[in-house]
Amino acid sequence: MNVVESKEFYTITEFAEMFNLTRQTLIHYDKIGLFKPARINQSGYRIYTREQKPKMIEIMQLKDSGMSLSDIMRVMETKSADSILSIFDAQIAKLDEQIVQFQMNKLITHHRKMYYQSLFGKYELNKIFISEEKERTAFYAPFDLSLDEDPMIDAAYRRCVELTLQYANVQFQGCGIVFRKGACHSDDPYRGSGVFFMIDNLSADHPNLITLPGGLKIKKYFYGNPGQFDLICDVMHYIADHHYEVTGSLVFHNIVENHYIVGKNDLSLLEVPVRKLDFEK
Repeated sequence: MNVVESKEFYTITEFAEMFNLTRQTLIHYDKIGLFKPARINQSGYRIYTREQKPKMIEIMQLKDSGMSLSDIMRVMETKSADSILSIFDAQIAKLDEQIVQFQMNKLITHHRKMYYQSLFGKYELNKIFISEEKERTAFYAPFDLSLDEDPMIDAAYRRCVELTLQYANVQFQGCGIVFRKGACHSDDPYRGSGVFFMIDNLSADHPNLITLPGGLKIKKYFYGNPGQFDLICDVMHYIADHHYEVTGSLVFHNIVENHYIVGKNDLSLLEVPVRKLDFEK
């Protein structure tokens, strides 16, 4: 903002140009009572003065902070110091909420980037394969079983987002749901289960940190939602038919949410930890 004090009186166009505003903006400020011209001349034109510049500068600074016009008006009209400071406290709290939301958006964007990067490779859907995995660290939020299913899952995801945002240096490595061993044969699969956010670069201890063990995993990419255990029956049959034994929790990695693709559900990766049974005695 380049405000040069070169004259005493200004037309609305001159005053607007000094602050990179439009004439319509100043007219609007006049109509709502936020910033009125010093006077109206005989021809009906708005006239502004040099002495009005500091107030306009203050309005612009408050507006740049994200403060609403109604709150700016309250600041300008309020005489009580406590009342003015309470307005600023409320604005700071609002900005803190926006920062958290922006950080969450950044996390989601990173997740989407990982997905689109992965598209350069090719998913072999519904093909069962075996691989070795390294041990990984994750934030974990157990399900609150007092909630309905969708709010329960949403609350757990939000809790993991909050945990992840506590640390600026962590690297988000993906998310999903961990189901306890045997959940797919249970009438209550969500009991003892929860949401995980895989992270990296975190050395601090935290009560919500869990370890996703490494070792031998049987995997399958499929379109479907975690909890649709009928979609992974073939994996369980494969495990039994090839003499493996499930050794831990079932991990569903959420690769991408395909709610915008008609006929598609989430693209998920199932990961089942196993060991090979030894029948030689």
